[in-house]
Amino acid sequence: MYNRLTFCFLLNLMACAHQLVDDILNKKTSSSGLKDLLS
Repeated sequence: MYNRLTFCFLLNLMACAHQLVDDILNKKTSSSGLKDLLS
């Protein structure tokens, strides 16, 4: 049970972090090719 909860928590945390990174990249590199390299 504990391992399952920890796994779900980590997945949610990673998803949130990934979304934040995407938002930052979209704002900073809206007109450059860096976004294409990272996608």
